[in-house]
Formats: sequence, C-alpha cells, structure tokens
Amino acid sequence: MSDRRPKLKFDVLEERALPSWAGTPPTIIAPPDTAGKVAITSSKPVKFANASITKNEVDFFTFVAPTTGSYNFEATTPKSDMDTVLGVFDTFGNRVAFNNDFGGGTDSSVNFSLLAGQKIFFGITNHTDTPGGKYRWQVTSPGADDKYEENDSITKAKNLGNIKTNKVLADLKMLDLTDFFKFSFKGQADATSEVQIDFNNSLGDLELRLFDKLGNLVRASTGNTNSEVISLDGFIGSTFYIQVYGASFATNPDYDLSLNVAATPVAKARRTLYLNFDGAEISRAKLESYGAGWGDPSFVDYFDSDANGITIDPLLSGRGDREQIIKRMLYHLNQDLNQFGVTAKRHFGSAVENKNTTTIFLGPSSLTGGYHIACDIDIGNGNPTDIAFVGNEDWGSAEDTALALADVTLHEAGHTWGLWHVSSGTDLESMGLRYNTPQSSWLANTSFRDTTYAQYSNHGPSSINTFQTMHTIFGYGFASPAVSATVDTSVDGIFAITTSGRNDVIETERLDSGLVEVRINGRVYRIGAGLREIRIYTQGDNRDSVTVLGDLGDVDLNVDRSGTALLNNVKIDDSMKDYWLTGYMAHEDGAVDCGYPRY
Repeated sequence: MSDRRPKLKFDVLEERALPSWAGTPPTIIAPPDTAGKVAITSSKPVKFANASITKNEVDFFTFVAPTTGSYNFEATTPKSDMDTVLGVFDTFGNRVAFNNDFGGGTDSSVNFSLLAGQKIFFGITNHTDTPGGKYRWQVTSPGADDKYEENDSITKAKNLGNIKTNKVLADLKMLDLTDFFKFSFKGQADATSEVQIDFNNSLGDLELRLFDKLGNLVRASTGNTNSEVISLDGFIGSTFYIQVYGASFATNPDYDLSLNVAATPVAKARRTLYLNFDGAEISRAKLESYGAGWGDPSFVDYFDSDANGITIDPLLSGRGDREQIIKRMLYHLNQDLNQFGVTAKRHFGSAVENKNTTTIFLGPSSLTGGYHIACDIDIGNGNPTDIAFVGNEDWGSAEDTALALADVTLHEAGHTWGLWHVSSGTDLESMGLRYNTPQSSWLANTSFRDTTYAQYSNHGPSSINTFQTMHTIFGYGFASPAVSATVDTSVDGIFAITTSGRNDVIETERLDSGLVEVRINGRVYRIGAGLREIRIYTQGDNRDSVTVLGDLGDVDLNVDRSGTALLNNVKIDDSMKDYWLTGYMAHEDGAVDCGYPRY
C-alpha cells in the first residue's frame, strides 16, 4: 500500500480586476509596487494628464512635495460620465485624505498640506456600481494659484465688500474647478454697470455666472471670446455672487476680474404704496409726464384714447359699509406687504410724483381698455412716478369684497414693481390666480409666493419668483432657501436645468390647461407659449431621477449625461397645437379683465 500523496495542482487564475471604492477609500492599503510618478517644478507648478478606468481598477500615482504647503489633487471628467473617487495615502498606506463628490457634482478634489520632501500616494477609481470612463487627474502646487484661494464654493466666496465705483482684480488664475467672489452695492445700477472677466481664450475658455444672495442663478455669459460680460443694469443694490469656471474643466493661467458699478440712490418713499379711494382727476398732460418713465407714449392712448385725461369716482360710493371695506383692504394689503418693508397707506388727491413710488386710484373711472390697469411693468421699480387703476367689484359681504379688491390691488401694484403675469394654476399667487382660473375661484387670499412660476402666455420673461423679486427690489428680510438645481431661461424657448448633485428629482408633465409643468426637487415651474425644449444637464449619474408623466406635446426633452436618450423628441397631440402657437388662454367666461396693456 503506497503512502504517497497526490501532488498539489495549481490552476492559473483568470486576471482579476481590482475593486473600486464605494465613496470612501479603505483606511489602509498595501503601498502599490507600481505607480505613476508625478513631478512638479517651479516652472511647471501644475501637472495633469488624461487616463481612464476600464475594469473597476484603481489608478495609483506617487508624488513628492518639492516645497512645504497645501497641494490640490483633482480627478475631473470632461469627456465621460464617470463618478470619480480620490484617496490620498502616506508611504505606509494609511489614508490621510479623500473626496468623492466635490461641489455637488461627481468629480473629486482634495486639498492636503505636505512638508518639503514628503512622499504620498494618491489613487483614483470609479464609484462602486457605476461605469468607468475617461478622466483627467491634476496636481497643483501651493502658490501656483492666486491669493484668493480657497474660494472654490459659494460658501467660501472671497468677499470683495461694497462696490461704490470700480474694482479690478488682476493676475487671477483658474487652476482648479471654479472661483467664487462675493460683492454688494447700494442703489440702482445703471446701464454702464457690469461684471467682466478678461483672459486669453486660447489658453483656456472661461465662463461667468452671477447669483443672487440666495444662490439662485441670475445671469450667465458663456461665449468663446477673450472676455465674458454680465450687465447689472437695473439691479437694485443687494449681495451677489460671481462664479468663474472653465468650460469643460478648462484651466487658464491668467485672468482679470473687473466690477464697474454706477448706482443712483433709491428714494425711501418707494416703501409706501399710496391708495386713493376718494376720487381724482388726472389731466392728459400729467399722464404723459408720468408716461416718460414707461418708454412708449402709445401706452397713454391705450387707457386714454379720447386724450382728455382720466376721471376717477370714489370707490363703492353707494355702499354704507364703504369705510369698513377700505379699512379691511388696508389690513389685508399690509399683511401681504409688511414682510417686504412696504406699507399700504390711504392717500387723497393726485399721484405722489417723482419719488419712485406707486399711487393706485380705486373706483369707477373714464379709463378706456379696461377697469383694472397698471400703466407699466416697472422692472426694478425705477420709474419716478407709477400709477395704476382698480375699479369697483361687488362680492357681496364687506369682508369678501375687501378681500377681492385687496387682491386685485396687490396684483396691479405688483406690475408697478416689475412683476409679470405667471402661470400659477390654482395656487394663491397674486400675479396669476385671476389669469389661470375661472371667476368663481377668484375670491381667495393671494400673496407673492416663494415659488418660481413660468410666464402666463406670452406675458414677460420665461419665469419669475415674485416673492424673491420683491425682496430683491426692496432688500428686506431674506429668509428663503435656494433650490438645489439651477434654472437658466436666458435662451428663448429653452428651459435649461443643471442639477447640483446626486439624487435630484425632476418630473415633467403637460397639464390639461396646456401648460408644461416641471418639478425640481418639489419646486414647481409652469411654462406656457414659446417653450420648445426642456434641456437637463445632470451633474450626477443615473441616480438623478428624470420622469416624464404623459405626453409633453410639441416640446423636446433632452437629457445630457444621464443615459436616458429615449426621452428625446416627444411630440404634442394635434388638439393642442393652436394653443402652443398662439399662447392665448382666456378665462372660462371669456373675460380678460386686468393687468398689462395690449394683452
């Protein structure tokens, strides 16, 4: 009997891919035997190269700090959807720093202090359970960037203070993902006021954005020349944020930022809304003198076609409870306006002139073209004299009549402060309810709501948040969170959304009214005539949710970087084509009874 044992057999194993990291790299690794070497010198303080992840592997690089200071390590994805994870390790393999999603996106960035001669490893991979792809790594040495670093997020924006005339920041560098600056000014900016960056585009294309104090995108300049400019014309002094960033993650070794502000004081009288309930006469000459601020003399003809001025009789002169109604109207209006620092006040006589304020005349009048009319949509509240008219409405009881008249007064006053009609559906929004619902629904306590709505029909800009616009105009008591995704309506017909990070939820739906509703993390936008395309730029990956509820009609939906190409080019049904071409929607009873001349 043999006691010989069988020989052990060794099978050649197939090549195994190294595991990627699930957001957080391991706390310790075996120092890699092979790693790409990265060297930085004083003449080349920034080092970068392109690479790719194909099988969930981890790419390792080794780096020795030439000087003591804070170094920046980045992994960006200008040409892929890869969700990068970046880890920094010491020579023993201990993790000393890491980043998964930088600035709400899926790229990675780490700042880490090193001593001269200190050696580290940094590794880059894709987030577990997500695709690989192409990426670019970059290492930036201390002193290579400008003196305003670290200003790579809006919360770390470099505060440039109150700008009274001009300010220039020269020799800035775009060597990382983005730069933020904060500034403010007082008064109302004129047409010469602007924010500008100048640079050599051949060294890297830079872009410019302007955000309000809530972090909402206000304007953008994204050309491909040697400068980008954003006008501040008409803006009322407040706090703003500037973002400078490279197109497709471009860098640029030298750019200049300039702020030019020429602002005129805004009279304090604009904080009072004057209400005349007791009759007045306004001559044609006065109407024309007020109309100098409206920019179009034909507006005067719209409501004074016989050119003999306007006569206004007292409001509800035949009612015994008239004074009770007026008292309750003032109560409702001040409830709505106190949060903006505006006071509604009873006024006798002609309009309050040349104080950038509004006078509303309430009662039956000799107006032509309507009985509830604001004589201008005064963007920025800059006209020296604004007027509006509100006619009689009888809703039965004193309380109901006061509420209805207060709401239509707030609506017309809103026009004189720069607010447009909006598509708010049944929401109790002062600038929209009467234009979106039948008359039976008008008896409701409306206000300027902190919700962004699309324009009603073809009335004004693509969208507006009346609450935030009022706070921007009057600069009083901001306390509203910004929506996480940014919306850009600067291109006519295109409603563009850029998500800010993973797990943004976007839903789109065509309503029975013909409006298209877009819901972004619960915030509602409703878009009417003129919409051709909804364009979504996802900064995350497939964990961003984009849902289409029903047929969007004659509107293209394009989702970039989300892998949902099947959502492109959905078409409208024939029954809705007339609405989308004309943009006209009347009330159920056919009445269009208030608001902006010519509509």
